[in-house]
Amino acid sequence: MAASYVPILKTACVLVLLAGAVAQGYCFIMVRKLARSLPAGRIRNKLTLLEVLIAGLALLYFAFALFSTSAAVLDLIATISIPLTLMVGFVLLTCQIIQRTVGALLRVELAESQRIIDNEMGIYNRHYFKFRLKEEYNLAHRHGLVFSVLLLAVDYLERVNYSYGRVYGGKLLSSLGELIKGSVRQTDTVARYGGEEVAILLPHTGSAGARVVAEKLRKRVQEKTFYLDDDHKINRVMIACTISIGVAVFTPDVKHMNQIMERADVALFKARDKGRNQVAIYGE
Repeated sequence: MAASYVPILKTACVLVLLAGAVAQGYCFIMVRKLARSLPAGRIRNKLTLLEVLIAGLALLYFAFALFSTSAAVLDLIATISIPLTLMVGFVLLTCQIIQRTVGALLRVELAESQRIIDNEMGIYNRHYFKFRLKEEYNLAHRHGLVFSVLLLAVDYLERVNYSYGRVYGGKLLSSLGELIKGSVRQTDTVARYGGEEVAILLPHTGSAGARVVAEKLRKRVQEKTFYLDDDHKINRVMIACTISIGVAVFTPDVKHMNQIMERADVALFKARDKGRNQVAIYGE
């Protein structure tokens, strides 16, 4: 090889390796942003590990670039540069595929969430509740299990809407949804069943357990002060409210899924008829 070409080829190899290091740095930033956008879990942990590996590759590229400036054997430099250049393309393409795939999955998850979540209350909607109720109903029939349904309604919500407007009525429902979610188990399903009605599915829960949950919810709502506006305001809008709850427990004589909701509705009517801020259990 002509001596005059050696400095040119060496410079070209160094530039290629430096470009590879920069590309690996870009991949590192891409994966880091993607990992930070995900909730804690196995996927995020694996992406964090991928960050470390890519950072190590970037340092390797820099090290070879520095080595190439003083290496006496051009063939060795060229041999190292070629596979490392191919590796850059592989890592870059892989990171782009991961980014697009995770992005697509997040969009699907968001769309699914919007399909089953009631945005005003921040809990599940009626469509999803009926899906879960069907699952639990089939399991109970097949394996002789028990479950309960709570159907609750806000007492005199129309007064809040009349006095403060529907915007504040919506804020009350949002705060109530958050309170209810924090008062039940993760395995329970909380959903908006109607305008001011919330249904709660309690798997593996009989009459006694359902009564305890219902009374706990009733008391928590009764003792809660709901703030309906900005906490920076001096004269804040705050109200108290109560709920009435109807309870229905699955029994073998329930012939179809809707029957247990009908029983919960009857119990709710009984609770409201007794003066509201009450818990009533169907059949008692």
